[in-house]
Amino acid sequence: MEEMEEVLYENSVYSIRRVPGNNKGYGIVAASKIPKGTRILAEAPLIRLPREVGSKYHARVSIAAKLSKFPPEYGKGYRELCNAYPDDDKEVAIALTNALPLGPKSSDSGVFLQASRFNHSCLPNAQETWNENLDKLTVHACVDIEEGQEITINYLKKLACRKDRQQALEDNCRFRCVCSLCSASVAERRLSDKRQEEIQKLYNEVTSTMARHLDPLGNLHKIQRMLELMRKEGIRDVRLSKAYLQAFLIAISHGDQARAQIFAQRAFESRKILEGDDSPTVVKLKQLTLHPYSHLDYRPNQKWKSNIEDAPRGLSKSDLEAWLWRQYNDRESQFADLRCTETFPCFNDLPRENEASTEFYEATDAFNCTPKKIWVLLGDVLEVDEGEGGDLQVTIEDKNWKMVPVLIRASEFGQTFDRSTVKTGSTIVIPFPVKDENMPGIPGVVIDKPNGFKMLPKELEDLLLLSDRVKYYSSLVDGKRRCHGCNKESDSQLVCRGCFFFQYCNESCPKRDHEPDCKLLRQPDFRDLFRLNHNLEDYSRLAPGQPSRECVVI
Repeated sequence: MEEMEEVLYENSVYSIRRVPGNNKGYGIVAASKIPKGTRILAEAPLIRLPREVGSKYHARVSIAAKLSKFPPEYGKGYRELCNAYPDDDKEVAIALTNALPLGPKSSDSGVFLQASRFNHSCLPNAQETWNENLDKLTVHACVDIEEGQEITINYLKKLACRKDRQQALEDNCRFRCVCSLCSASVAERRLSDKRQEEIQKLYNEVTSTMARHLDPLGNLHKIQRMLELMRKEGIRDVRLSKAYLQAFLIAISHGDQARAQIFAQRAFESRKILEGDDSPTVVKLKQLTLHPYSHLDYRPNQKWKSNIEDAPRGLSKSDLEAWLWRQYNDRESQFADLRCTETFPCFNDLPRENEASTEFYEATDAFNCTPKKIWVLLGDVLEVDEGEGGDLQVTIEDKNWKMVPVLIRASEFGQTFDRSTVKTGSTIVIPFPVKDENMPGIPGVVIDKPNGFKMLPKELEDLLLLSDRVKYYSSLVDGKRRCHGCNKESDSQLVCRGCFFFQYCNESCPKRDHEPDCKLLRQPDFRDLFRLNHNLEDYSRLAPGQPSRECVVI
């Protein structure tokens, strides 16, 4: 048997060389680091033949005739390609083993002296594409490829579990895959199989034209789920762009140009990485990013209708994604309402010390409990007195105008505590307050930690009025908010980049009443108070440390 050469071909980007593992033979290896999006090669086919080979005799004659037109070294290179069908005629068997389709809809395939050397991986780092403009097969890096790393493509065009992938490769390519995905641990493979099967199931569902029109929102959420699974699975090939294109079709077929433009942009950017600027598909996608309404599926729809300029600006990444995918969670989308008695109860509604109601607490064992929600006492500071030992005795008035004594054990807070912040005309904010009935005189509240309260330099009534404005202009109703300038309702508005609470139709909407509110809401303590949203994770912004205590649960 003739000994294999170590290196068949080499340039500055890659080399064709022997690669270890499972009798792979030759493969293509990065000769230097290849950045994501790099075109690794563009190659015309040595020979073309029908994808469905009929008579093997006629195929052999046709291949021999085509090879005879090239110099002898080309024929030699062809015969050195991998042969997975040694019992068949060699020329035909090599074609069957190495032919790559010349486009997804083409009836022809081609054999390439270099591109046919790419080995398979179920998690490839490169993407091959037939470029009709060049009449060549191009291969681009899906990710950064390190020097010495093998460059692989995916021979399979559908996602499947490991068992089905192995069977398909053995039946059609006569080898057993040992890529990183197929060689993972049993637990990892099971998780991967579930993801792959769910992705394929979702893709089959969202590509239905009828489903796109009957349930656009449901299908949009399915695509979002599909993309999330692809990222977890490490899929970086053309399927990402195809998923975004399906989202584009949903948006544009319902007249939503604002979202369609963003989906087209994402489809374009991911496809450009895999195919380059000269790809016909990339050129078409670029046009859709500029004129999404030019697509034949564009249909004006009053419910989803939007223009490109209606897309919101100034949103955080998470808020933009929620808007883009129409993920409206009523509770998470609303800012805190300071008049809400569930989150901001008055003193009479507070739980008592060492006797926790199940309305506020849940037991962790027979003797301890922990808060099941967040609650905050708000009070106007009416009087501040220095008590014995340096403590502060404060009288506050809650939302029901009830006078409540508050003992701040400032003597235990150390030198860093600023007593001057506790003053009349301010509002005290006390997270997780309880009634202390052991205080002299009437029951009140005891604060024994410096992070157990905050002071806001604003009277309570002013805070409540600010809360009313935040609720009116910032609450999400049927996916829409009101413009703070003209009161127009829309789901696509500009967000104030100062406070991120109020929104506007455009830059020309009047903002004369906005500046005082914006100035307050830019301050962290005010902002954190209004961003409290009924869950304990938000408490850490208001005051670090979650309380846990001994109590009798009733």
